Amino acid sequence: MQPIGPTPHPPRPDLAFARCRSARRRRAAGWLAGLVIAAAGPAALAEVRHKAERTYYDVVGDSVEALRAQLQAQRPRGEDGGRYDAYTRWKLEWQYRFREQRDGCRRISLRTDLTTTIHLPRWQAPADAAPDLVRRWEAYVAALDRHERGHEALAIEAAEAVEQRVGAIGRAHDCKTLEAEVNAAGEAVVEDYKARQRAYDVETGHGRNEGVRFP
Repeated sequence: MQPIGPTPHPPRPDLAFARCRSARRRRAAGWLAGLVIAAAGPAALAEVRHKAERTYYDVVGDSVEALRAQLQAQRPRGEDGGRYDAYTRWKLEWQYRFREQRDGCRRISLRTDLTTTIHLPRWQAPADAAPDLVRRWEAYVAALDRHERGHEALAIEAAEAVEQRVGAIGRAHDCKTLEAEVNAAGEAVVEDYKARQRAYDVETGHGRNEGVRFP
């Protein structure tokens, strides 16, 4: 069984800084590759916005060997350069607004957005396909899906953690410090969950311990 890859995330774009007393900052963090709702203050957190996507690549064949050959040829390439039967990409972004005041700088809103994309194989079984082959394929894809949902669940946890940790930062003595603290908190969460994604693959044998085997 070929391994299911870790969940990478895209590079972080540069920030554009507004020259005004009330400014907004946007930060995208990811490794795969992997976020405006106003908030009244650190205690008022907006719900994470999650956009879940699925894409499929088609394979054809009427035997285990033919399908495996198709998987090897068609499966997606991860950002580490490896190719995997299934793959989950996630992108996490946080956007916030702050306002300079006489006594310092206060964050006045926060929005966190998560996009996850699960890539899976799809086989349209021919009418004369052997029932045993169909059963094996369906079990395999179901196991793939469960494994990738595990990656997705970790990405959701990461988004919620960003919302909590960044949301807890409400004020600093100046806006440059507030911005640095907010982004450091968000990026620390991303690094933590990058490690958790890798650990998940190690613990599950890239899904093999969860039944991801074909043939």
